[in-house]
Amino acid sequence: MQRRKVRAFTLIELLVVIAIISILAAILFPVFARARESARRASCLSNLRQIGLGMMQYTQDYDEHYPTAFPGKHDGNTQWAKAGMPGMRFSVETLNNHSVTWMDVIFPYVKSVEVFICPSVGDTRELSGHQQNAATYAYNGGINGYDNDRYGRPLNNSVGNTLASVQRPAEVALVWDYTYRYNHQSNAKSWTTAATGNSANVPVQFATPHFEGANFTFADGHVKWLKNTAAIGKYRNTSPTFITKPDCNTSDCVWYNPLFNPFVD
Repeated sequence: MQRRKVRAFTLIELLVVIAIISILAAILFPVFARARESARRASCLSNLRQIGLGMMQYTQDYDEHYPTAFPGKHDGNTQWAKAGMPGMRFSVETLNNHSVTWMDVIFPYVKSVEVFICPSVGDTRELSGHQQNAATYAYNGGINGYDNDRYGRPLNNSVGNTLASVQRPAEVALVWDYTYRYNHQSNAKSWTTAATGNSANVPVQFATPHFEGANFTFADGHVKWLKNTAAIGKYRNTSPTFITKPDCNTSDCVWYNPLFNPFVD
């Protein structure tokens, strides 16, 4: 009886197959990772679209005023969020302080805490220090009234500005990607310094989590992704000096950035 020969792979053949698989993996894994991030970015855009719709519904119920940053004055807040509201998850002052914020104000229109969490950032309670429990979306302090003085206008820190006060609603950012506990008072300077890696408080990846860019909801309710360089443009001034009037004469004055400044034509 003749025995049949069984031919096995040689070591060289196995190494060639392994090398081919490794090359294919090196090519495909980044593609898969980019596809996953594209899905997260789309989910984030959906979150911001819902937030924008909630904002627009709020303005119709409150005499065309945008939501306030949070009920109260700059020097304190005595209102507390209730169970099931965003403020119970996202602290403002300390880890035990569940203050009512703009997220709670529009919660009746959004009805979901998860809407305020960017899927590319995840649960920010895992971060350390003062960034714990930070919300992943920021609200323009020039629109909610908290930063009016920084744009040369009277303070209006317990009432949001009106729809009519925003000069270019289709071009001014209302809410955007930004992970920081003070997201009720976010402004051009805070986002710009974080997006360029100049902030000691917020790493750049928490300002631009989507392909070196961020999603923005604009004051008219539409949403759009912008690369950080396009959003910042020439307005890179990191000086702490605040402008006292809207017509800043410095070409790189960060406060004059039309993406964030709602009061310039």
